[in-house]
Amino acid sequence: MTDTFLNEVECYKILKKYGLKPAPYDFITQPGLKPDLFNEGEAVVFKAVVDGIWHKSDQGLLKFGLYSDELLSKTYNRFYNLLPDRQNWRGLLTCKKILFKTGALPTELLLSIKNDPSCGPVITLGFGGIHTELLGKELSAGVLTFSPDFTLPKQATERLSSHLLGKILLGEIRQGEALIKKKTIEKFLNTVWKLAQNLQKEKISLIEINPLVINLDGEFVALDGVGEKLSGTTGIEQNKNVLPQPELSAKMQGALFQPQTFLVAGVSSKKKGFGNIILDNFKDSLVPSQNILVLKKDCPEFEGYKTIASLSDLTRPVDALILAVPALSAIEMIRQVCDLGLAQIIYLVAGGIGDGADHSGLKDQLLQILAAAPPENRPRVIGPNSLGIILSPQKINTLFIPGNKLPVRYSPTGNLGFIAQSGAFFITRISNNELLPIRFGFCIGNQIDLSATDLVRGMAGDKEIDVIALYLEGAPQGDALSLAMSIKKISAGKKVIIYRGGRSPAGMKAASGHTGALASDYKIEKNLLQAAGAIVCESFEDFENMLAWYCAYPRVKKVGLKSIAVISNAGYESVASADGLGNLLSDFSEGTKAQLKATLEEFNLSAIVSANNPLDITPMASDDVYFECASICLNAPETGLLILGVVPLSVMIETVDEQAIRKSVQRLKGLVKQAQKPLAVVVDSGHLYKKLKDIYKENGIPLFSSIQDVFAFVNPQ
Repeated sequence: MTDTFLNEVECYKILKKYGLKPAPYDFITQPGLKPDLFNEGEAVVFKAVVDGIWHKSDQGLLKFGLYSDELLSKTYNRFYNLLPDRQNWRGLLTCKKILFKTGALPTELLLSIKNDPSCGPVITLGFGGIHTELLGKELSAGVLTFSPDFTLPKQATERLSSHLLGKILLGEIRQGEALIKKKTIEKFLNTVWKLAQNLQKEKISLIEINPLVINLDGEFVALDGVGEKLSGTTGIEQNKNVLPQPELSAKMQGALFQPQTFLVAGVSSKKKGFGNIILDNFKDSLVPSQNILVLKKDCPEFEGYKTIASLSDLTRPVDALILAVPALSAIEMIRQVCDLGLAQIIYLVAGGIGDGADHSGLKDQLLQILAAAPPENRPRVIGPNSLGIILSPQKINTLFIPGNKLPVRYSPTGNLGFIAQSGAFFITRISNNELLPIRFGFCIGNQIDLSATDLVRGMAGDKEIDVIALYLEGAPQGDALSLAMSIKKISAGKKVIIYRGGRSPAGMKAASGHTGALASDYKIEKNLLQAAGAIVCESFEDFENMLAWYCAYPRVKKVGLKSIAVISNAGYESVASADGLGNLLSDFSEGTKAQLKATLEEFNLSAIVSANNPLDITPMASDDVYFECASICLNAPETGLLILGVVPLSVMIETVDEQAIRKSVQRLKGLVKQAQKPLAVVVDSGHLYKKLKDIYKENGIPLFSSIQDVFAFVNPQ
């Protein structure tokens, strides 16, 4: 710890180098020396400089006073003698006591500049002083976090200005007085950004300034600063896998997304193992059976597929090798593949490699094998702990889940690419919603080689994919920055939706034990991914709802103020919409109101329904009333999005006659196409109405279980 400690003097030298201002100071390293900077009677602060001590005041190593040579000498000796272990003593720092602007509310700042192992340079601003942790914890947005790679100083200035801290500094609270000018903040942040981007070059992993104050001239001044130096290969390089990560060639991408030949290892004649289940699932695929080989001795064929006795019997490399064998056997087979160049992609099913069950160093063995492989023979490995893949265009399903447990409904024209570290999460999403339009789905496990970032880059070039969904339990290869960079390149054309597990210390531990994830600080990573353009969900429910919405309307833009219309036959949904949407609800024009009144009169509802938004059409409304009112609202110029709440327990709603249901839903589908505006449908009812719900989904209309579920995607970030 002390070897990498950046003490206050070292910190101040770095700050001055980049144009940041510490309090004027002098530093002596032995008793008897006298600083030249201070005069007798000048107000100063004496500080002990001791490696490893972050909070000097807590140790009695800070003293305010009026400068004199005698006080300097006494303070030096006193601080030195307070230390039980003096080997980390570096000297005595004497700083000018800075008068700074204060107010009724806190005005001291914390500034942290960090080279995060996963996210790269990260800048944090918040309330400083002795109440830093308290205010950071108690305020919903206690600190602001920025990535210099994705946020400009000007943008950071705007975010700070809208934060409570910024409002205090700029005098934008009641009876507040401006302590600093906005342009001074931006100029200061420009300097901070420059330092953050050079932190690696300076061999520093962290600088923490607390407090940072505004002096009487309206300038930022650092009153204290410490940090950490880089040690060996830390920073972004610390978590990057030592394994070289070659770019996915066109040939590799073909093997990933359009594989033509397969070899399955791990079948048994005596029991239904994972390999047998995978082979069963191949029977529905469009891959010719002669292109699927099985590794098995002593028989020319197995369940209709040609067999080979050993890997060396392969006459040509396969696109995909599926290893459903124990970990130790898998390692040896990968060694042979690398020696002979027998496969483009390897799907490694086994666990116990690089996770909590790896007690034999199998991960290290595998990395050494792959690193030593000749480039022309080097396969890319997905896994370990890979549950399998779904490639809808070819009806390929290599999940080791039987069809009677998980019927897979292929979507060859689907627009969703789904990448999950947890295979269980992937298959339960499919089980919950078999109509998910998955074009490509990958369960990637531990990401020991080929990562989520690689797959995001690969899917970016597929014109059919509009949405990429990721379930992650740790940054790919411990490198969230590379993932964010990849997302930034594609977020203008595709939606990227992420759920990130392993957030808390307990979650990180569980993720590490289960899939060997390297988890970085969640808040930092979330801010980074959002800045890159990703939608980061806080719950499974939000994740599923975002998928439903953006798979239906991938090009829809952020909903503006006063642009949402709501129609429901239940009063509680109308009330909830008014509460949850507020000024996002559109004001119906007089023309829209007149059309609605005429329709309500036609269906004898005008006496009990008012033409307002939300439009509560009551349980007396039929499917025809829904359609006519929806047509008026969706075609109204003031409407950008229509939410339709259907409580099907009303006798007026058709829920039995499938043909009638389809006719009603298809009318709405045609209306959406004609109006070129999005429609969300809410069916807040149980299993009796599954058929109604499925028909909405089949017609590409996003369905939600609660009116409140819709609120999340209206303004997701």
